[in-house]
Amino acid sequence: MTVLDHCRIVGRVAAALLDNLPHRVLEALPPHLAALAACHDVGKVSPGFQKKYFQQWLLQTCPAVAQRPCHLFEDRHGIVSEATLRAWAKQHGHNGEWQRWAQVLGVHHGSREEPLAEPCAKYGGPDWLAQRIGLIGALTAELGPMPVAPPSSSDLHLAAGLTCVADWVGSNEDWFSADIPPTADELPQRVQSALASAGLMVPEVRRGLEFGDLFPGFEPNGLQCAVHDLAEEPGLFVVEAPMGMGKTEAALYAAYRLITEGHNQGLYFALPTRLTSNRVHERVGGFLQRAFGGTVAARLVHGQAWLMELPSGGGELLPGGAWFTPLKRALLAPFGVGTIDQALLAVLNVRHAFVRSFGLAGKVVVLDEVHSYDAYTGTLLELLIRRLLELRCSVIVLSATLTQKRRRKLICMPTDNDDAYPLVTVRKETGIRTAMTAPPASRRVSCSYAPPDERRLADLAAGMAEEGRHVLWITNTVARSQAAWRAARSAVRQGIPVGLLHSRFPSWRRDELETEWLTRLGRNGDRTGGSVLVATQIVEQSVDIDADSLIMDLAPTDMLLQRLGRLWRHERPGRAGAASCVIVGEALHEALSADQLRHLLGPSRWVYAPYVLWRSFRLWHDLYTVGIPDDIRPLLEATYAEPATDDPAWVPDLLDELNKKRRSLESLATGMTRGDLPTFDDDEEEAPTRWSDRAMVQVLLLRECDIVGRVADLVLADGNAVRVSAEARSVQAARAIHRNLVSLPRYPDFVTASGVLPCLSSCIHGTVVLLRIDEAGQLRRQDNTSVAYAYDDLAGIRRIPRAPETRQADDREDIYESDW
Repeated sequence: MTVLDHCRIVGRVAAALLDNLPHRVLEALPPHLAALAACHDVGKVSPGFQKKYFQQWLLQTCPAVAQRPCHLFEDRHGIVSEATLRAWAKQHGHNGEWQRWAQVLGVHHGSREEPLAEPCAKYGGPDWLAQRIGLIGALTAELGPMPVAPPSSSDLHLAAGLTCVADWVGSNEDWFSADIPPTADELPQRVQSALASAGLMVPEVRRGLEFGDLFPGFEPNGLQCAVHDLAEEPGLFVVEAPMGMGKTEAALYAAYRLITEGHNQGLYFALPTRLTSNRVHERVGGFLQRAFGGTVAARLVHGQAWLMELPSGGGELLPGGAWFTPLKRALLAPFGVGTIDQALLAVLNVRHAFVRSFGLAGKVVVLDEVHSYDAYTGTLLELLIRRLLELRCSVIVLSATLTQKRRRKLICMPTDNDDAYPLVTVRKETGIRTAMTAPPASRRVSCSYAPPDERRLADLAAGMAEEGRHVLWITNTVARSQAAWRAARSAVRQGIPVGLLHSRFPSWRRDELETEWLTRLGRNGDRTGGSVLVATQIVEQSVDIDADSLIMDLAPTDMLLQRLGRLWRHERPGRAGAASCVIVGEALHEALSADQLRHLLGPSRWVYAPYVLWRSFRLWHDLYTVGIPDDIRPLLEATYAEPATDDPAWVPDLLDELNKKRRSLESLATGMTRGDLPTFDDDEEEAPTRWSDRAMVQVLLLRECDIVGRVADLVLADGNAVRVSAEARSVQAARAIHRNLVSLPRYPDFVTASGVLPCLSSCIHGTVVLLRIDEAGQLRRQDNTSVAYAYDDLAGIRRIPRAPETRQADDREDIYESDW
């Protein structure tokens, strides 16, 4: 295909993509971007590119160029395209600010370098430049002029995303074959067909549906009606309401109105973890089928989404399903549910960040559980919200435990009715509006504080389970969850189920456990008999678990309240006992110094800020009952207040330590969005959407391993046998491999050559450590030496206790979940 034909096709695709954008996005964009996008590949008309791909042709038609050394020429056509548009701009009297538009051409493959000034020998000299400028003239004659005004930063992001997406579609040979190039008359229809095949066409919404039509069997409560009523125009919505009050449905009901009234189109629902994404994906899928039709599905968007076996009729079976497989394209799907990380990559300095910006433009974006992020990710979240509003999105922020200070920071201006709860606050172009709704009937939960004695706590859990209660025991670290689970198994009588959930199970086993326990303890679970489920923080929010009794490690107040949201979540007749929780922790008031407090906190001090844990302890230690939701706002504000007058003298030092760390993380996050930093790969496993002081490594769990050169026969942890080869790519083998991976902190135990073994290179990206499970469950390296870890299907990967003299003072090794 000629460069002119390809550029013409991409320009027509860009024009069609623009026509599909919501009118609010189009109004914010300068006109004439289709011609700009069409010029993306004019740099292919250069000796460097031609020598790279068409050397034999050059020998026949231009031997003088063909015989010159390749290093004399630039073969990266994006750089040449940018330089050419700058030269064209000078010829047409456009100033230096206008020439920033040329960056769109230079970055359309994901990275950019500053080009040389034209005419330039490295790009071919004056004659080649004249050919390229003539090509721009032909494209503008057909597709219309270039933009008139200089671009803003937002303009550049959207134009770069438009160009990249149009190029991906226009380069697909299934839709635009060089063998049968479309004629000028055929091209418009061919473009529409390609966009439909790519899944980029937004389906028509069913109008006139009420809440009961979208969520059968339910009537809207006051909160859901208030959010819907305030959605008469787009804006930033902050919804604060207690756990279990239907915030998800409130957001979807508002999104339906914003879409039906033409303010937005498309939806992305962002959550903190993969587990919560998977569960909400099911709920959003039902909503979409009722709002748009039975064949419409939401794309599941996170690093392990491709491992999930989608049911018949799922997203992969729809037009364009396979086209969205690369995560950098996944946000282009009209509807998506996934981790917040995928959206945060739109503001980080990563390759193809602009594609994510384009994919989110004009959508309703729901950000759930925003209280759960630290200062680093929270800062990125604030920058994301600003970007989304620039992209003419409507942003709906959901939280049960948001502080007043945090709300004001998100809204970026003072707010009214600060003490109200539930509360909906909306920032629109016309100003701030708030709505207060009646809370659900308050229920009292009895509380007690107990020391971290696993044996006594296990006996307590066993006694409650034998009475027929379903007990949820939430710990702060993986190691504590495993210890609590072992104690509970020993304490309960035979026949009472005892389960364990944390992130150090391989994917296949974790899926089994999550399905078993979220089904048992869900809304419609079998409540016959009692049970005990021990878990880490992965179950504390956005998960429909309904426990009768709760045991939980001391944590910040907002996390304790979230955990209480798993207690008596649904109305059920005949529950055994009353709603109760036991908070587990040391007697922190006995600490005589900050160091002694840290010692009493143990590994929890690495998970949560010691100052916040101290403030939470002061509130909860002597709290005998808590009212939900009546006490949520007062407890939150008291926790994040300044030190009390009767606090020990060393407590303000803890606050100073917290503030210093917060400022450092905020500065680091802001720096990660600057364009002058190195560009990161746009992969959620590698791009810095979360802060951690400990690098992680992928571990592949095996039963047997036979590697011969570039081929390996493996028996994986789940018992499946696969053959992998560097020479043959197999989706089935890759899926099997990834379902047996676990992320662990990178310890000296895992010292290994960086990278991936050649036999696994077709299945795994990045560094991986192979560990074989021996007959006793010990994990061993390829040379058969052991590491300080063991594995079994019930407990997951566990750290083997070491002798005291070899134990490190740093006990952070057992806290890293890597669940997101």
